[in-house]
Amino acid sequence: TAPTITYTVEDGIINEQGWAKEDFIVTINVKDNSGHGIDSFNVCTATTDTCDPSTGSTIEGITGTREIVTEDSNNRICVSVTDKAGETSTLCSAAYKLDKTDPVVGAIQVNGSTTIEDWYTEDVTIEVVEGTDSLSGHLSTTSNITSITENTNGTTVTVTTTDKAGNTSTKDYAIK
Repeated sequence: TAPTITYTVEDGIINEQGWAKEDFIVTINVKDNSGHGIDSFNVCTATTDTCDPSTGSTIEGITGTREIVTEDSNNRICVSVTDKAGETSTLCSAAYKLDKTDPVVGAIQVNGSTTIEDWYTEDVTIEVVEGTDSLSGHLSTTSNITSITENTNGTTVTVTTTDKAGNTSTKDYAIK
């Protein structure tokens, strides 16, 4: 029976959207199923669907690690392991997604009366204009306030944009 290859990542690193927002370690474990031991264990990394482990690094033992540091939606680790009985297994990991860059924050649109020297003269409602993210994608844009109905000499409206990796950007606006 050929060796078995598994990949693991510490819990909590990859979010429910399938993205990480900081560099992380992938642990690679190989299991000898022949009872004869492992002869060779080679690994490579790429941002394509596959790479050739024979051109990568050699790992001694049955456990190795690789750090995912490249912002990409297709980080892969490929392993080839041969036991001393001559049985070989090759397996590439699923895609590891990494986005460390904050999204472009959204904006606000203030709906209300016309302004007089930057002052609104009636109640206003505040709508958000969605932000953007070019790698993991936009998840949400929110504001802490949706309307102002009281007199104020400067209420701060904070807009927060979050991408699918969990990175956030904020911007404050003063509404009078």
